[in-house]
Amino acid sequence: NPLIIKARQEILLEQSLKVIKGIGESAQSGKLAGVTGERIKQSLREDHIFKGLTGDDLGATMEEYLRERAKYGNMHFLLTPMAVCVFDPSDETAKPCAKTIPFTSLDCGDMSNGLPLVGSCVGLSCDHCLITKCQAPLIEQS
Repeated sequence: NPLIIKARQEILLEQSLKVIKGIGESAQSGKLAGVTGERIKQSLREDHIFKGLTGDDLGATMEEYLRERAKYGNMHFLLTPMAVCVFDPSDETAKPCAKTIPFTSLDCGDMSNGLPLVGSCVGLSCDHCLITKCQAPLIEQS
């Protein structure tokens, strides 16, 4: 149903934008952990888009960059019980959180079509995992 697909995309965007603010603040203070956190820190150090250009021109902030990626549907940010899951919705590779359903001797495989299953998050052992200073209290409560 196209209406359900559109509504779901709007909800994912709204949720992503709420999480991005905390990621941007944590990136500025260097308080990121997890595989994705290390990638973001490396990008801030090395990628020219995040550095000042010339004179008064400033580079983009990480928050602006992530916000644009979320708005155009290139990246989603989901708060899970273990971390923030950062994933590209077009990436159909199996995630560690994806469940398999054994049926006698058959294995039906990844039932999520490449999307993360938030309730089965494996935390730091996943390469989509991001832990920030801002989300840490929510994750601890969860």
